[in-house]
Amino acid sequence: MNQDVISRKLQRNLEEWIEEFERNSTVLACPFSDKEKTPKARKARIEKAMSDFWFFDKTYFPPEAYSQGYSKPGKFHKELVELVQTPGVANIAASRKIGKTVTVRKLLVWLLLSGNVRFAIVASEKLPTAYQWLRFVEYNLLRGRVAEDFKPEIVESSKDALIFKTNRRPGLKVLKPASTGTSVRGQSEDMERPELVIVDDMETSKSSFTRESVQKRELWVSEAFDSLDDNYQSLTILSNNLDPRCLTNTWLKQQKQGILSEHYRVHIFPAWSKGKSLWPGRYPAKSEAEMKALLKPMNENNWQSDFQQNPVPPDGFVFKREYYKEFDKLPGDAQGIIYCDPNLAKKGKGDTAAIISLFWSPSTQQYYVWNMRCRSFSKTADLLIAVIQSYRPGIILIGFDGWVNQESHWTEHLNNFKFIAKDTRFQNAASMLESLVEWKRYKVNDLTFPAQMAWEQGKINFPVGFSDTDEGQTALAQIFAFAGKDANNRDDAPDALICAIQMLTELNMIYSGKLDYTVTKVKPYYQL
Repeated sequence: MNQDVISRKLQRNLEEWIEEFERNSTVLACPFSDKEKTPKARKARIEKAMSDFWFFDKTYFPPEAYSQGYSKPGKFHKELVELVQTPGVANIAASRKIGKTVTVRKLLVWLLLSGNVRFAIVASEKLPTAYQWLRFVEYNLLRGRVAEDFKPEIVESSKDALIFKTNRRPGLKVLKPASTGTSVRGQSEDMERPELVIVDDMETSKSSFTRESVQKRELWVSEAFDSLDDNYQSLTILSNNLDPRCLTNTWLKQQKQGILSEHYRVHIFPAWSKGKSLWPGRYPAKSEAEMKALLKPMNENNWQSDFQQNPVPPDGFVFKREYYKEFDKLPGDAQGIIYCDPNLAKKGKGDTAAIISLFWSPSTQQYYVWNMRCRSFSKTADLLIAVIQSYRPGIILIGFDGWVNQESHWTEHLNNFKFIAKDTRFQNAASMLESLVEWKRYKVNDLTFPAQMAWEQGKINFPVGFSDTDEGQTALAQIFAFAGKDANNRDDAPDALICAIQMLTELNMIYSGKLDYTVTKVKPYYQL
């Protein structure tokens, strides 16, 4: 097949792609009115548009261009535009249906037209997604307002590249597609390196999340970033934090631990956060329930991962998410206990330790989680301080899991803690801690049923806002996923909840409402 036939075939395919894009796109090209076509109006418009993206956006993509209706950009979209233009690697994990892809596509058109970027690459796990970006840019170069003002000339339009020039600035503008399965290293155009890489759909629900697969994606990003021109060097990943094992979640954990490179940042944008909608112009919700009704997630797991950027394991069958409750005031007659399975993780990574302050109120016949910690502790003192901070008046006993060597090991720590604590408040509180501790040897699987029944009866309440905190989200992810002891490796929080309920039951508080336990006089409580 000769070169002319190949060229005609590629051109025919590209025309078909453009037509398909126009049929399926929600953003279409619109012409200017006769009044807007005067040379004076055109000159003023172009000058302002090239220095201000948001003026460019509302001018060249007016409300009538959106086939599914127009919504005013929000604070998130303004921040998104800034992040894409900031040097470094920005992994932007934002809710679905929030307009991040179309906003960055329009920004890419502006960056190329304005000359801020001369050579860019769009990458995805599979090439068809990257091709969609090229079609969006080419469509708007050939039709509508951009075509009218900038008179672009397409130099090359193929599967390998979109190259064009305009009447605005000299020089060629180059946009190339790539897949994350092939290296970007060595990509060049007339000896120039790419300045900008945008990655879309690098990980999807169909991606492999084995450790090897995630590491390959991480290596690809590193190589692509290192291949960029030093004067701009911006790589943006438009992602969803959709799985606990995915690259986004891996980097997020490293960022929280302070071990992620300063040039790599993960930015999380949940659909609903701190009582506000991420895009109030499109979703004017007043509550999380209203936001769910507008976005229509398939289930709670879908809501947490795709929309809230909080990937959780599939729900177990013990503590169903639908029965989760919060409270804002602890009843005056409530008394309780603390339960902790002391567990240290080297360097703050690995297994978590859970500490729970659980109260029972005879008047309401309800359990109240006054406080729950769920995180990795690398130092003995840090864990014991967390136990002390979980104390409040009304606590009558502290239970520590104490199987075999663990009891003698931690007994020694408790004895020594009051001497090594530098703060006198902790020294005094350590004496109180020592006098209240009892060692427990529970078999969690034998005790799960009463806790499950209390949960399904709506008798277990968590503090208001608990699900919005980092440790609260960690604890609840473990609780919701719990399917029995040793069914998975993340069961510290449900273990603590089950054992705490058992402790209260052993004190004969649950059914009689009376305290059947003799408490020795202890040191005063010190508010920390």
